[in-house]
Amino acid sequence: MKRLILISLMGLMAIGIGTAYAVSNVFRSIKAESKGEEIQIEWKTTGGSSFHTFEIERRSNEVPSYRRIGSIVAKESGDGYTFVDNGAFFRTSGDKEFTYRVKAVGAGGLEQYSPPVTVSHKVVSSVKRSWGMIKELFR
Repeated sequence: MKRLILISLMGLMAIGIGTAYAVSNVFRSIKAESKGEEIQIEWKTTGGSSFHTFEIERRSNEVPSYRRIGSIVAKESGDGYTFVDNGAFFRTSGDKEFTYRVKAVGAGGLEQYSPPVTVSHKVVSSVKRSWGMIKELFR
């Protein structure tokens, strides 16, 4: 009986270790870059993962907790993804730093976070910001 319990525990540990290894290797790289009025977030995955959605989250000094700003459906064969944060310039009244992370979401509540990346976003003039807000009203 003890032998059966020991073998069962070893099997469960092996399954757990295998799952942890597969989950922790979802993201190969992630970077964020300020490009004028927007911030571009790019990441690469190991491909062939069991995740179906990537949720992009952002935080700043003004909002210290991460908030979801968008999502992308995972591609079957692709390993490179890009998300453009157009909303960052609305919140920029001076040079700011934004921190991003990507959450991979899979079936059964499986989740894996990328390492966080921080980017400095330059000042957008108040005229440009106001014009951008006016344009958003008509989109």
